[in-house]
Amino acid sequence: IFFNSKFEDFNFGVQKFDRLILNNPTNCLPYLAKAMTLVSETGIIHFYIICPKDGSFQLSENLTEEFLCTGNKEVHAYSPSSSLFVFDIRRNLI
Repeated sequence: IFFNSKFEDFNFGVQKFDRLILNNPTNCLPYLAKAMTLVSETGIIHFYIICPKDGSFQLSENLTEEFLCTGNKEVHAYSPSSSLFVFDIRRNLI
């Protein structure tokens, strides 16, 4: 199922998703908490954000204990000091 709507206003009921793509890199952090409630037990969240290249952005500070970042990569440069990054987030099943 593909949803393309105002994520924050949509009532998904009990629906859980295998893959969520949060691709509003300038304002996706406010929606991460809701995304974590919607991902299935084995699902993944692809979280795109523009952040400093120096590594000062710590995604783990925004994750509940139930989730962990399993990888990240620089997608492309955004400015001399920042880039668009994608972080892969999964449930911590341990």
